[in-house]
Amino acid sequence: MSKSPENRRKIRLVSGLCLALVLSIVGFSRFSSSTAVWANVSAGQLNQDFVGLIGWIGLFVILLSATVIVLRGARFKQMKKLSWIVSLTCAAGTFCIWEIEHSRPIDSFGYGTSVTDEKSQQEYLQNHVLASKVKPTVIPTGVFIQSIHFTSGTEVDVTGYVWQKYPNGTPKDLARGFVLPEAKDAFHEENLTLRQVSRGKKKDYELHVWFFTSTLRQRYTYKKFPIDRQNVWLRLWHRDFGKGALLVPDWESYTQPFNPAALSGLDQEFVREGWTTLYTGFSYQTFSYSSSFGMGKYSESPPHPELYFNVGLKRDVTGPLITRIVPVVVVALLLYAALYLTRRQEKKGEIVGFNIFTVLSYCAALFFVIVIDHATVRSTLAPESLIYLDFFYFVLYILTAFVSLNSILLGVSDDIWIVEYRDNAIPNYLYWPIFFSFIFICTLTTFTR
Repeated sequence: MSKSPENRRKIRLVSGLCLALVLSIVGFSRFSSSTAVWANVSAGQLNQDFVGLIGWIGLFVILLSATVIVLRGARFKQMKKLSWIVSLTCAAGTFCIWEIEHSRPIDSFGYGTSVTDEKSQQEYLQNHVLASKVKPTVIPTGVFIQSIHFTSGTEVDVTGYVWQKYPNGTPKDLARGFVLPEAKDAFHEENLTLRQVSRGKKKDYELHVWFFTSTLRQRYTYKKFPIDRQNVWLRLWHRDFGKGALLVPDWESYTQPFNPAALSGLDQEFVREGWTTLYTGFSYQTFSYSSSFGMGKYSESPPHPELYFNVGLKRDVTGPLITRIVPVVVVALLLYAALYLTRRQEKKGEIVGFNIFTVLSYCAALFFVIVIDHATVRSTLAPESLIYLDFFYFVLYILTAFVSLNSILLGVSDDIWIVEYRDNAIPNYLYWPIFFSFIFICTLTTFTR
């Protein structure tokens, strides 16, 4: 006995609901299993789990809506509803992921291994230096940063003070001073970039204080731009780095206990210029060099720990939102306006207010605007790979081709149903789901890796 249409519709409805339910259960179980033991989950991993959960919720809402709409007959009005549901769901998911990523807690405090007090410093150095037979000359070193200014995607101007305490008994032939090996300019005391502002003899040590200003060339990660975080660091070498000098943080010169979130070593009048300061702190990183720097014949030596002073920054998204995201949305609206106004007229090749050549010229003009803006972003940041903002331009390239192809099909043929149905209604209903779903998928893949 054949099944009635009503029974078949019920079966399809139940099947669709079961599929959506299974997907939601899988998503929630994956999230709950990865966060079952909260104490053992890092902030970064937990953040990725929340982002993944939003992806599962978005997929569940879209599948459930599509199932219900299709089973209700997939009429013209239902197609319009589905278009709005997909677009709004993807847009809401994208904004939620932005908020989660922008407000996520700090999961690291600098480049290399962070040290926050003398105990953690000794634990680190015990495994790298102090256990060796050669006893280094320990030189307490402090840093105070007054300004940080990004001049390009790989260069940053930094100004501030560095001081060093040379204990009594320090060898007289050991030079006084430090080097910033990542400085763009030559770094000598004779340069205007480094001036000694104080020198004095204390009871237990000899104090030297320098004021410095320098352009540092460093590698930054812009994968998540404009919702990114950066760590600006001072990499410090002793001036006679071949004579066994070891730089350690001058803990007693800072508030106790040293707290990265308290922004110790940073001027209270620090000008952020579109950034929010997250932390400051010292860290160590070890390096093995393939050169002796001219100090005898090269031979393998244990990795040498180098002292870093870090400043963690979080980008203020208001500026990039206005200067980068808003223009993308405006161009998308302009492209949609051309698509929306594309209507059939009696004369072949003519559409309301335009002809095919006019639409193509319009799309070409917008295309050049997109390319120039995209090139400006890439040249300013100079990223080593694709960044998140690139995907916004990629979807505009796709939509520009989509609108251009639509006008050609509508103008030269009467037999293509996808543009003939209700006078170009289907491309209009596909436009925004393509835009927002592409952005949503790219957002998920960017912030879950």
